[in-house]
Amino acid sequence: MRNHLRKTAAPALALALFLILGGRVGAQAVRGLNPLSRLDTESFSIYFPSTLSDQAARLAGTADAVLAELSSLLGAEAPRGRIPVLISDCEIDLNGYFTPYPSNRIVIQLAAASPGSALASMEDELAQVFRHELVHLLTTTTRSPFWSALSFLAGDYLASSGWVSPYALVEGTAVWAESKPGPSGRLNDPA
Repeated sequence: MRNHLRKTAAPALALALFLILGGRVGAQAVRGLNPLSRLDTESFSIYFPSTLSDQAARLAGTADAVLAELSSLLGAEAPRGRIPVLISDCEIDLNGYFTPYPSNRIVIQLAAASPGSALASMEDELAQVFRHELVHLLTTTTRSPFWSALSFLAGDYLASSGWVSPYALVEGTAVWAESKPGPSGRLNDPA
């Protein structure tokens, strides 16, 4: 009986740990095996292929100020450490996302927005997609001391507010903040 428990307990524990702590696996976000360059700011590490060095430098020049502005606007603090941002050109349409899996990061798929896309109303696509995704990071990673301790031990994806916040609130706040600085953005789009 004891041997049977020992034989089944270890695989069951390994499976439980994998399901609880194992992050999602994402698709490749850059073309081929070309090396990426990196620019560091006070709060960000920006990774990019050499073809996007001008855009990365422009983002590095404003990223910390945008973080300070949004942190003040939302009353939220950025997570500790530098936040990784990947700028990629492997998609045919503009997009971006924030993910806490397996650790916090922002990915911006930099391309021209399709004319029929809601993102076509953006004057500065890189800046506004970055603002949008940064709002997701700030609003879904706010944690109490208890959750902060668990996150420190188990990983960034332990963000309770990201699990329970209604999608309309999460996305609506990001669209509002992306449109706040000026006349462009989806909130200001008359179409």
